[in-house]
Amino acid sequence: MKKIFYIFLVSVLILSSCSKDDDYENDSANILLRKEIGKENNKVIYSSEYVYNGNRIVSIGDVSFTYTGNYITKQASAYITYEFGYDNGKLVSYTEKFTGDNGFTKTIYMHNVDGTVSFKKYYVFNSMETERSRGNLLFVDGNLVKKEYVMKDNSDVVTQTIIKEYDTKNNPYKNILGCDLLFDDDRFLSILNGNKNNLVKTTSTASSINEFFSDSLQKTISVFEYSYNSKGFPTLRTSIDNNKISTKEYFY
Repeated sequence: MKKIFYIFLVSVLILSSCSKDDDYENDSANILLRKEIGKENNKVIYSSEYVYNGNRIVSIGDVSFTYTGNYITKQASAYITYEFGYDNGKLVSYTEKFTGDNGFTKTIYMHNVDGTVSFKKYYVFNSMETERSRGNLLFVDGNLVKKEYVMKDNSDVVTQTIIKEYDTKNNPYKNILGCDLLFDDDRFLSILNGNKNNLVKTTSTASSINEFFSDSLQKTISVFEYSYNSKGFPTLRTSIDNNKISTKEYFY
């Protein structure tokens, strides 16, 4: 009888443990970022509220988002509008247009069989396309870890390599529907990025060749530190650049 009771007790404890694990996973899957505050030297620079319809992002501050099905197809503000295109569940293009400009930029992505992504960026004006840059993106475990590209600007040719390192914790945008497809490609004024984890270090190396001057080489390193909540989501990101302390606070 005691043996039967012992087996029953162990079974209850195992089921209880599994239930708690399931609750943890369910809680983590339902966590959505609600507010973000950016500061420089402890002075508030911006404060943005996140508004959702279910797990679809509706707006972040004065920036609005549009879905087509389960895909984010537009990000718009008073200053800039992005439109995203997809094919077979993968991001294949986006356009970037500043309010009041007659031209716009267009980036085309080509997903290669080895898992890398090649891209070309054009400036479009009066239906004429001028290539501005081209390069390759490398992903590991859902994170963009390397970007290489060549950019031509008048007489300058710039070759740049960006190496990115990550933690193993949850990206604050993890549970926003469709965000995982918007991989971080350093889009100007872009808010969301689809990396799985959080960026802890970037190392950027750029060389510039000018037909009138000698070559130049520039290397920049940025480091980010985080505090996390019990679910593995960041609550604070800190970086220091030229004695300026920048922070982002995340609220869920």
